Amino acid sequence: MWQITERLDRLVEALLRYALVLTLLAMLAILGLAIIMRAASSMDIGAYQEIIALLCGWMIFLGAVSHIRDGTMFAVELPWGRFGRGAQLVAHFLANLLVLCFSIVMAVWG
Repeated sequence: MWQITERLDRLVEALLRYALVLTLLAMLAILGLAIIMRAASSMDIGAYQEIIALLCGWMIFLGAVSHIRDGTMFAVELPWGRFGRGAQLVAHFLANLLVLCFSIVMAVWG
């Protein structure tokens, strides 16, 4: 069972990293094309600013998810040591629930 979970975890990690790279490449391609078109002629790509903003938001979101998974995301340390184990678990559960809700919002309406 653990082998399946580890394989799934590695697959998700790889998908996140490839999605980050593809998002960055798409942003660079769209911006580069817009610069070339603007320099070569007076034509402009319609609504490319919105596409760049959307891709930038997704890149930030995917990068944050990747860092949270790796445990390398910065964290605000609060003095939870004063509280019992139950309060610490509730706080971690609520924080993870908030991240999950944000993920769903980004996936559905992002």
